[in-house]
Amino acid sequence: KTTLLDFIRKTKLTEKEQATMNLLIGGWTDEEAARILGVAYRTVRVRLLSIHSKLGAFTPEHATAMYLEAYPITKEQS
Repeated sequence: KTTLLDFIRKTKLTEKEQATMNLLIGGWTDEEAARILGVAYRTVRVRLLSIHSKLGAFTPEHATAMYLEAYPITKEQS
């Protein structure tokens, strides 16, 4: 039986998607994340839409909760 957590963990987010989520979870704005990552603001927005779609999230908050469940932030990352 596959649990929701198993599904989320099997959902392969790209390294770029993970980097984007980590910055946003860390409190950076979309615009700031774009500057840090060296991409356009629109690229950050597209990555977020992709993440929401892959995770089946209904809201940004839902996507964040699902992401943190599958990809917990370690003490070294904070």
